[in-house]
Amino acid sequence: MNSAPRDHGAPSSAGRFASLAGLGVGTLCGGVYWVAVQLWPSSVAVMLAILAGTLISNEMRPAAAAERMELVSQVFYVLIKYNVLMALSAAHLPFAAPANTTVGLIMICGYGASRALLVWMGSRAAAIPHLDLALAILIGFVPAVLLGVPGLIGLAAAVASVIALMRARVGSSLAPWITELCFYLGAQASWSYVQ
Repeated sequence: MNSAPRDHGAPSSAGRFASLAGLGVGTLCGGVYWVAVQLWPSSVAVMLAILAGTLISNEMRPAAAAERMELVSQVFYVLIKYNVLMALSAAHLPFAAPANTTVGLIMICGYGASRALLVWMGSRAAAIPHLDLALAILIGFVPAVLLGVPGLIGLAAAVASVIALMRARVGSSLAPWITELCFYLGAQASWSYVQ
């Protein structure tokens, strides 16, 4: 019998830094939005920011490899994400921020929270130490908390979606899309009530 020692460091390292990776993708998307909105309308800037996030995080797969339903889901994901981010471009942040940074900051929060929740989902299957899990969640959630009530509502929607995904035993490949989208939808739905 081959009894090679298991490497318990790999899952915890990946778990520990997944939230940081999510924040990095969100920061890149926010930067692309900020640069693009200096040149084009907000609708074009949002599409470019979404495209940057999709390319960086490898969210879309080649059409030849994807099943038809998955491809349709990806298209709807992008369309819904585009529309909700366009709606969020008019949101007023609870703190002073430079012009045209709202969507970028919200994208940082959405990506960070969704990746932190992905680590939480993965902790059920892999041996991720509690400290690493707590650190990943803290890093991923703190930016959303800074948004105030909309950020907290967005987090609640994202957490609820993860719980539903785990109960339905949905694979983790769809989890980042769904949780990020639920974050944006929750934040956008509550924004009009707190302004």
